[in-house]
Amino acid sequence: MKLAYVYDAIYPWMKGGAEKRIYEISKRLAERGREVHWYGLKWWRNNTEMW
Repeated sequence: MKLAYVYDAIYPWMKGGAEKRIYEISKRLAERGREVHWYGLKWWRNNTEMW
């Protein structure tokens, strides 16, 4: 199953409750074999890739 999250802010650059929740859910789904992608605004200044 492929999943995409579209949100304006991405954890850990924005540390609100919604960002953290999306991160935790995504991490757990990926550990279970799901393909997870995040799409959001770029809030950081360095590398354009997270991992």
